[in-house]
Amino acid sequence: MKKYAPFIFAVFSSANLWAQVLAGSSFFDEIVSDWHMGLSADFSTSAAIPSSISSGGNGDMGVYQAAGVIKFQGAHKNRRFLNVDAGYEYSYFDFSDFESNFASTDKTFARLFFQQKIDDNWSAYTVVSGAFNAAQSADMSDGLNFFGGAGVGYAFNDSLSAGVGVAAYRRMDKDWMALPMGYINWTVNKHLSLRSFSGVALIYDVFADGRLLLNLSFEYLSNYIRLSKIDSRKRSVRDSYYQVAAGVTYNITQSLYISASVAGNFDRELQYRTGGAKSGKIEVDCAPAFFGHIGCKF
Repeated sequence: MKKYAPFIFAVFSSANLWAQVLAGSSFFDEIVSDWHMGLSADFSTSAAIPSSISSGGNGDMGVYQAAGVIKFQGAHKNRRFLNVDAGYEYSYFDFSDFESNFASTDKTFARLFFQQKIDDNWSAYTVVSGAFNAAQSADMSDGLNFFGGAGVGYAFNDSLSAGVGVAAYRRMDKDWMALPMGYINWTVNKHLSLRSFSGVALIYDVFADGRLLLNLSFEYLSNYIRLSKIDSRKRSVRDSYYQVAAGVTYNITQSLYISASVAGNFDRELQYRTGGAKSGKIEVDCAPAFFGHIGCKF
């Protein structure tokens, strides 16, 4: 089933004074949910509680992360929309009794989304995302991952829009992959909306004013990490799993929000590669995870 998981679904919608965010979701700051024209900053932390390694090793594994993102959003005459963000993420993989060859990792990333309205219904968009991700014992400049694509969108009405496109994905130590790309954005009513990126999210606006939001999301996550070389041979690991998350976001003011969520990580695998060939795999039991965010807009 996992070989189909990279098929991408993205959401892009219109401006709102209040930021509607997905607490706990990894696409928290990737989907353009509700536009804030100007700069914003988000800081987050997460913890995946240690869980037993069920295959390929001994002991258990927990993952702890902290990240920061700076984002700029702008619009021109309500026809051109731009979203640019950049950030840093630190991860610590805590193995109790397994020689993993890595523990602390650093990730820097940047993303761009641009949308051009063609008329009242049709639009064209492009998405570009790049990241360097490596263990602290490896060369960060050798840990490039890249995703880029373009497509067209159609607004059926004020509540429903969809689009299709094509993208290219560069996977570490693997060939380029061509992917279909699309998005659906559906405002069911003044309280409920549906969005998606690498998964699907339902968002419930409790008071219909954007102040208090509840969300439930499902997604597939795949993260490639560069490891230190062995005998001049490049090595990497892919950390992949499914996640179901439920969270709450409270917009304290129009400039400040906080959020928290709880999640379950399922079917987690670490697939190792050496010299481009598979060199080992471990599987990890289901584990609970917890997330926190704080953000501000300028």
